[in-house]
Amino acid sequence: MREIHKLNDKIELWYLVGRVTEENIAEAKSISDKVWLSAHFDQNDKRTIQLALDRGIDVSYWTVNTIEDAKMVYDLGVRYIETDILAK
Repeated sequence: MREIHKLNDKIELWYLVGRVTEENIAEAKSISDKVWLSAHFDQNDKRTIQLALDRGIDVSYWTVNTIEDAKMVYDLGVRYIETDILAK
């Protein structure tokens, strides 16, 4: 990711992680403010979701497949949600 950022600092990069941690937030931010975390929803909870938001890093969650879970992350402030289900 660092090399890609050096080649073109306008590219938005996504750092794929399981659980959101202080360490992977710091790593992403050390590369660029254009680096997002893409985190596994099932490995996170309200605390780690809020941690990312509080640290000012953009984050998406995968795979959010219920309306209740999508509403929960949206209500916390997440605006990018990945799902396998397009409609019910």
